[in-house]
Amino acid sequence: MFRIKIEIMFKQFYENIVEPQQEKSWIFVIGSYLLDIAIIIFLMSLVYPKGWLSPIDYATEGIINTTLVASLLLFLIVIILLICVIGKEKPRNIGLKGSKIPVGIITFFGFYLLLNILLLIINVAAQQPLIWYPYWLYSSTPGLTWDVGDLLGQIFGNVLLEEVFFRGFIFIQMTKKFTKLMQNSTWGIINGAIVSNFLFSLLHIPTLIKQGFHGASMALTLLLLFGIGILLTSVYFITENLFVVMSVHVFYNISFALFYPIIPTYLLVIIFTIVGLIIWGILKYKFEKIRS
Repeated sequence: MFRIKIEIMFKQFYENIVEPQQEKSWIFVIGSYLLDIAIIIFLMSLVYPKGWLSPIDYATEGIINTTLVASLLLFLIVIILLICVIGKEKPRNIGLKGSKIPVGIITFFGFYLLLNILLLIINVAAQQPLIWYPYWLYSSTPGLTWDVGDLLGQIFGNVLLEEVFFRGFIFIQMTKKFTKLMQNSTWGIINGAIVSNFLFSLLHIPTLIKQGFHGASMALTLLLLFGIGILLTSVYFITENLFVVMSVHVFYNISFALFYPIIPTYLLVIIFTIVGLIIWGILKYKFEKIRS
């Protein structure tokens, strides 16, 4: 019975999320990926070092930062112009469904609340003093506005771009192609997740090089990114809501915690993601059982 339910979940995901999207040619899919990489390299090697976007940072006191502007530029070129206009793909077919936003917002604030409660419990249990992050105490530059800008840059910039492109487009396209190749939607989804997240991790190489990663540290970080990508894809599979995935993804990039944690927050986010997947999966299983 359990195996049948799992197969039904794969079938439902394919019918609800994968099927509505038009299958694109290999040239289109690979071309969009290479274009994304080319623009990122251009930003890393020329735009950021020369500070072309810095005036926007200072004019808005960090509320609108370079991450947000650069990500929106990429979103405009790759998602809107290439995929939606040239590729004639509807936004709702790449995960941008307005009806899904409320659950995504609830997930974001719920995740944030639980994260800070757990951080509080850990600090108290370890008998560590609670030290507030400076952005909650000081308004001078760099201050709260700059940190809020970092958060906005992730929510409406980097995370939005990565999730729509990789989970909303590349993953679905890989799933379609592997399903056709293997004549099996379940294995199509599994292999689509593996390949798309391999590409997801590789996309971070220019950024990691700029940050000084190399050798073993580079390999381990890429492996971690691949694992996180698989977790995020699993969230999409279970919830069928890309905005929920975005809400979780944000906290892998920036915690915006109330006080200094004594352990890396991304480890807690990984645990929360796994526990959340189990709970959501069980509830979905029970709901389908009752409905059937």
